Amino acid sequence: MREIRMNRLVELNLREQGLYSEDLFILAQVLKINTSITSINLSKNMIGYTYMDERKVLEIKMKNQKKIKDSTFDQLFYHSIGIEHFAIALSKTDRVRHIDLSENDIGKENFLLLLSIFKSNPNIQTINVADCNIDGNCVSQMCKILKATNTQL
Repeated sequence: MREIRMNRLVELNLREQGLYSEDLFILAQVLKINTSITSINLSKNMIGYTYMDERKVLEIKMKNQKKIKDSTFDQLFYHSIGIEHFAIALSKTDRVRHIDLSENDIGKENFLLLLSIFKSNPNIQTINVADCNIDGNCVSQMCKILKATNTQL
């Protein structure tokens, strides 16, 4: 965190670090004051979810058998606070060039919070949102924003 705060990092690689929404919230507080990071890799984490102890997950599974059957169980764990503050932090800048959020179950509602990043960062060259559990509407909205604001893709 000190390197981020002191503006010494250009590339932030937190791939597969076991990060949850709460971790992203803390990171976002530091990113708000950072001016050097242009490349962010948060792939293979859990940034769309709140952290929960395994025993608590089992308890919730037992109480929500119907939701398991209709595939809405995972939505019980979606958490937007980290994504919301991450979007706020990166929406106040135009320095982002590369962003990898792949293999994070972000979900549709959470992903829509990230759209402000694409509006304010017109020089993004690479975006990876593979396997984020988003739908065609999310992708369509992102593409519309990128088409209107981005000249680098």
